Amino acid sequence: MVVIVDDEPEMRELLVEMLDREDIEALAVDPSNSMEAIRRLQPEVVLLDITMPSISGYDILENIRSDPLLCDTFVIMVTGLAGIEEVAAGLERGADDYITKPFSMEELVVRVRRGFR
Repeated sequence: MVVIVDDEPEMRELLVEMLDREDIEALAVDPSNSMEAIRRLQPEVVLLDITMPSISGYDILENIRSDPLLCDTFVIMVTGLAGIEEVAAGLERGADDYITKPFSMEELVVRVRRGFR
């Protein structure tokens, strides 16, 4: 299962549809209750936006990495921040992968499938 955390409802919907077309089970959640959902569902992969108004994706990533039940979850940062500094910051903070908007469905699917170990 993939959990999608993004503050934009349209992006959440698009990502769920893209993954569903590839027979990948996905559920989109609002950032405000994302950790509760991630703990309850224990997904193999989390697609995590970085820049959200209510909470930083980096904060959610830190919570995932510090939780003994979730620390091995494959986390892909999904963001419009494409600079090398942002990519490096995400990877240094514990993200497993990083994809920038806009992206192709093929690229997203390949990256998500890497997370299913």
